[in-house]
Amino acid sequence: MFDQKTLRLYNAIIKKHSRYPANNAKINHITHRAVAINKFCGDEVHLNINYDNKNFLINEIQLIAEGCSINIASASIVSNLILGLNSEKILYIHQIYNKMLDNQKLDPKEHIVLGDLIYFRPLSNIKIRKKCSQLIWNSISNIQPIKPI
Repeated sequence: MFDQKTLRLYNAIIKKHSRYPANNAKINHITHRAVAINKFCGDEVHLNINYDNKNFLINEIQLIAEGCSINIASASIVSNLILGLNSEKILYIHQIYNKMLDNQKLDPKEHIVLGDLIYFRPLSNIKIRKKCSQLIWNSISNIQPIKPI
């Protein structure tokens, strides 16, 4: 199904990002928050975001991910990818990621856009693990502005 090189890279990427997730430092100015919880297994993704309303970009992001290594690694990679992007570009990445997980052919440009997410391709045939890798996207779709006190 997948060659050994792809599986080794997949395992290395998962280990790296699950042990040392990106963007886990506290940020000072939080304008938006998001949460997603998988009630089946208990995986969680929490995002604190500093969103630039003027330029419509994510300036800073704090990721708090708990649960399985696939959830944490996926959230880590996605948090790196979306930093500095607007919602249109984030949606584009999400669409390509879903396309990959649905076993659809990607063009070379789409491979580049996904970055390290490309190594999650082996999950396309493992439904339950596929959901683990998608929890970050559920969180992103739930982003809400913080109401001033």
